[in-house]
Amino acid sequence: MSREENNRYLKNLVTQQVGKNTLLGRLGIDQPLRKLVVVWAVLLGLFWLLDSIFATTTSSVRHPTKLGLEVPGFLSDLPPSMLLGLGLFLPIIGVMLALQLRKGHKTRQKEALALQQPEPDAYLQLMDELIPPDSAFPDAATYRAQNRAVAMTLYGKAHQARQELDAVPWKGKPPLLQSVERVTEALVCLLCTDDAARGLALAKEAVDMSQVSPHWSGASKWRVFHEVVLLVAEVLTGTATPTGVKALELHHQQTRLLVLRLVSAWGLWVAATQTKDVARAERMRAFLQQHAPHCAPLHRLPGPPPPERAAG
Repeated sequence: MSREENNRYLKNLVTQQVGKNTLLGRLGIDQPLRKLVVVWAVLLGLFWLLDSIFATTTSSVRHPTKLGLEVPGFLSDLPPSMLLGLGLFLPIIGVMLALQLRKGHKTRQKEALALQQPEPDAYLQLMDELIPPDSAFPDAATYRAQNRAVAMTLYGKAHQARQELDAVPWKGKPPLLQSVERVTEALVCLLCTDDAARGLALAKEAVDMSQVSPHWSGASKWRVFHEVVLLVAEVLTGTATPTGVKALELHHQQTRLLVLRLVSAWGLWVAATQTKDVARAERMRAFLQQHAPHCAPLHRLPGPPPPERAAG
């Protein structure tokens, strides 16, 4: 049931975002499919126009020796307008990708610097820059609350983390968004309150609630945080399998998100301690000390469960 609800939510979200196109909205075109048809019709019209304009120069393009140029054989058969389009748009796309990569790199640098500070203020400020309180991004309050709650959790401030989560009315939201609250609360249980059993239950619930169709772009990346928290919870409850520990190692090695690397490193430290793998335990402990020296929960092994849980 969660998958169907989440798919409907994502479909409506995409429809709303496409519907915000001002120009096409003024034309009364409010359906994504119709907008796509209109955009392609315009592009095809421009292509035909450019092809007509440059038709007279075909010989100079297909016989480049007149211009002293060499055009590869597979390009020499393309219409001049298409060559022009490739010449214009490919560099633009390359520049846009480069700018996005540079922006992501700078954000990761800021995150790394923020986690070197003795208090979470710098990290909270960075999260506010990424998702401002007045952000027009759909459901921005949900992700903003999660980011701020995770920051508080890493610094051992469980009460403040729960305050951030409680500020969002989760009831009635799609399961995909409700899973955000569940998995963040699970992280609080694992790192701050030593309630691994409850953390495991919440993490499992979050993974189940976050199911979406694999056809959605980035569907697997959305669930990485959920999966990491679940795998760590399994380590802490003694239910982890060798396959699960290996998956946690892969997440630690492959993800570019520092928070996920920290949480997975902590889980791997615990797992290595359980198996008396001193070398791996020391590597993970050193990683945590280097990248998050003031995040106290990441520098201690989990203690016994709360009395009420232990008694049960």
